[in-house]
Amino acid sequence: MNIGPSITRKIQRPICVFLADDDIDDGLLFELVLRQHAPEADFHRFENGQSLLAAMEAANIRPDVIFLDLNMPLLNGVETFKKLQQQPDWAVIPTILLTGSEDREYLAEVHHIDLVRWHPKPSSLSHLSEIIAKHLPHSD
Repeated sequence: MNIGPSITRKIQRPICVFLADDDIDDGLLFELVLRQHAPEADFHRFENGQSLLAAMEAANIRPDVIFLDLNMPLLNGVETFKKLQQQPDWAVIPTILLTGSEDREYLAEVHHIDLVRWHPKPSSLSHLSEIIAKHLPHSD
């Protein structure tokens, strides 16, 4: 009996993207650009790292990628990143820090974060689009 290739194919689901950024306008722009790359994305924006971590603890939602603003109230991007790295299931999730700081080496040295995970906050929609496209998981 031939069960066909569709049984062995991976079930496709929309990618899940988390963004923690306290700036509502930045969050809206991020979602607008994200939808250009992944119209069906399951997108969640949080006002700070604390609310993002609480959602991850409470829900069965595991994002495919997380974007964090560096400067947020309650729990900033670096603190959130470090807490994510402490949980084995969360540490494997690609996590990208976005910041207005220009001193990459200082951030890497002081916070011990791989420079690949850091981007300056984009100054244009095209730059934001490049960052999002670079870090979205690609379907096979």
